[in-house]
Amino acid sequence: MSPDNSDSSDRFVALLRGINVGGRNKVPMAELRSALTERGLSDVRTYIQSGNVVFGSDLEPAGLEVLVADVVRSSFGVESPTVVRSAADMRAV
Repeated sequence: MSPDNSDSSDRFVALLRGINVGGRNKVPMAELRSALTERGLSDVRTYIQSGNVVFGSDLEPAGLEVLVADVVRSSFGVESPTVVRSAADMRAV
C-alpha cells in the first residue's frame, strides 16, 4: 500500500468487461466511483474511461467481484463480467 493511503484496507483492481462511457453499456466513471464508495469501498479510482477500478477493501476478492458486479447492475442496468485481483497479484503479472 502506498504511504498516501490513510486506511488500512488492502488494495484491489476490478476489471469490468464491456463497459463504455457512451452508447451501449454506458457507465460514467465519476458515477461508478461514487456508487462503489457508497457501498463501502475506499479510495476508489478509475483508470481513464476503461472500466478498470482501483480501490481499498477488507473483503476477499470473490466477495468483491459480486459486490462490484451488483453495483454496476443495480446502478447502471449493465451486466458486466467482473474480475477482481489484489494489487499485489496485478504487480506480479
